Order: sequence, then structure tokens, then C-alpha cells
Amino acid sequence: MVGKGMMTMFWEDIWCCNRPLKFKFPRLFCLARQKKGMVVDYSSKNGFNSVNWGEFFTRTLLDREVVMLRRLEDMVRSIELVLEVENRLSWVHDSNGEFTGKKLSTLFI
Repeated sequence: MVGKGMMTMFWEDIWCCNRPLKFKFPRLFCLARQKKGMVVDYSSKNGFNSVNWGEFFTRTLLDREVVMLRRLEDMVRSIELVLEVENRLSWVHDSNGEFTGKKLSTLFI
């Protein structure tokens, strides 16, 4: 779960879809200046609504890459950053995000 985004890697961690963004948007990842950047590095005080995305890439994006960027923007804008909360790991197989051995064993029964 992303709080402030200080400990969550934008491209490499699973935080806004079911896989890392570097696999969902490999072309944009290749062009990214900060491949190891954190979510907080890509956001502003009001989340992702007023971000200047052009500064995050090594060159001006081509038209087809702009289309990819729009899809990425839509995806990350759906995530609300909570600046007062630290990040925490959440287990997707539990409605509360909590991991236990008992809950794990029910997956294999």
C-alpha cells in the first residue's frame, strides 16, 4: 500500500496494478531518466494531477509514446497518495492485506 511513496519504487514495485510498471510500459521505462525513482519522485503535492511528465524522460516522446504515457497517467492518477501515512506491504490474497501461515495454507487446499 502506498502512503507517501517514499519507499515504493515507481517502475519496479507492484503498487498501482498487478505487476511493475516497467513491464506494463517497457518503452517508457527504457526512456525514463530515473529507473530507480520512488513514487514520491514522480508525484506532486496533489498526487499525479499536475506532474510535468516530460521532465522524467530522456527525450521528447513520439506520438505513440504519448499514447502510452496517457495510459500510464490514467493508471497512476487512480491511486491516492496519503502523505501522512508510511508505505506498508499488503498481501493480495486477504481482504485486510494481512499475511498468515493459516491463510497461506488455505490457498493450497
